[in-house]
Amino acid sequence: GSGNVIISNTGTTNLNGWNTYTGATTIGSSTTSGGTVVIGTAYAFGGNRVAERTDPYNLVNTAPGGTSYTVTSGTTSTCYR
Repeated sequence: GSGNVIISNTGTTNLNGWNTYTGATTIGSSTTSGGTVVIGTAYAFGGNRVAERTDPYNLVNTAPGGTSYTVTSGTTSTCYR
């Protein structure tokens, strides 16, 4: 469905399912880092459930100093900061 997701914890958040919402995903806030977000599928969140892949530009990071998120594919992973 519609709606936004804000990840505000400072630990690790795993997004392993298929996307279930079409809103923005925000990691952190003006005061919290948002921790580390691990994306376990190419279609973890946002947009069309089948056609739109999760990519770094789909994420909004408002945390000071940046945060990191990892996109995993098989045995490889790429960390963006």
